[in-house]
Amino acid sequence: MFMDLGPNDVIAYVSKFSLLANFVIKILVHILFRDYVVTLARSSL
Repeated sequence: MFMDLGPNDVIAYVSKFSLLANFVIKILVHILFRDYVVTLARSSL
């Protein structure tokens, strides 16, 4: 599968994957942070 790919194709694939991973990580961090804030708010009440 990877035999046909040149260096440019690999670089393009890796950059797309890193962008996607970055996006997913941001969403996960946002969700976790929101849950943490909600839990903190509930415990302080």
